[in-house]
Amino acid sequence: MVPQTFQSTILILEHFLWFYGGIAFAYALIKTDRIIQILKIIVIVSTILIVISSIYSIGYSEYMQGLANDNERIGHPNIYILGAWIFLPIILLFNITPPKLSEKLIPLTSIILYFYFVAILSGTRSSTIICFAVFMLFTISLKIRTNNSTINIVKVKQGYKLFILILLFLTIIYSMFYLGEYRLGRFLTIFDSKALASDSRAFEFLSFFTQSNLQQLIFGRGLGGRISSPTYNGELTPTMHIGIMNFWMKMGILPFLLVSYILFIKIPIKYLRSFNSIKSNKGNYYQTANIVILPTLFPWIISLLISGGYEEINFLFVGFSMYFYGMVKTYGIHSILK
Repeated sequence: MVPQTFQSTILILEHFLWFYGGIAFAYALIKTDRIIQILKIIVIVSTILIVISSIYSIGYSEYMQGLANDNERIGHPNIYILGAWIFLPIILLFNITPPKLSEKLIPLTSIILYFYFVAILSGTRSSTIICFAVFMLFTISLKIRTNNSTINIVKVKQGYKLFILILLFLTIIYSMFYLGEYRLGRFLTIFDSKALASDSRAFEFLSFFTQSNLQQLIFGRGLGGRISSPTYNGELTPTMHIGIMNFWMKMGILPFLLVSYILFIKIPIKYLRSFNSIKSNKGNYYQTANIVILPTLFPWIISLLISGGYEEINFLFVGFSMYFYGMVKTYGIHSILK
């Protein structure tokens, strides 16, 4: 009993430390007065590490030589750790840099490389979905123009639209002719209800209810709680693959419902409403924070729904986003970027 209690305490401290570490990092970044430059460096270094990790993964050489089986997935733990973090600086750069493709080249190149080295080579459906979501946020960022300490929404130039269409066309062609039957089929299972029902995540989700009594369903198992997972051949796991369910497993149904409401309902609604306000020339610091900062949480929200999202690294960028959001809402975007 003592080791379990000690381990639970460590898990609690880890998540809180990563969360406050994100706040500290955002504070330090703002104080440097070089936010854009440092974010670009972070994106470049993280992308290089992701590419190197993928190249040195088992099976990469065989795949590139056409010797690997089509269903062999190429991946490395570093890829997923860095992948959980890299979307925040990418989206932030999209939203705060001037509306020039040259200014957005670094984050755009990063998301393209991530799409290939993670989404395609590892056959990870969640990464593929998140990549497309981030690319959509890139197209939206082309409509954002800063004005003093608030923003305006303008029409996207024809050249930008043509560039986006060409990029999407090349992505579709690549997916159809080079992705491979297994990887393409694996991605398309997101539209197949039968395939999703037989996925290991679904079995783990159902096993949570069969393993939990009424008290555990109401109050949770504690932050160090765990269940026997069919994904790991019945071994105990402290984190379920459907990330949002960890809030239920560990804290109970009420915190789960509260977190779900905030992430899946309140935040998207605030984001969409802010666009309408700014289009009506009613924009203010609050609306600016909603449009510029809230999207940095979208990859995490998607991940929580379909895969992961409860690792310590996720709490780092949640803390970062919350502090940045508060600063923009209070002082405006220009006072932060200077």
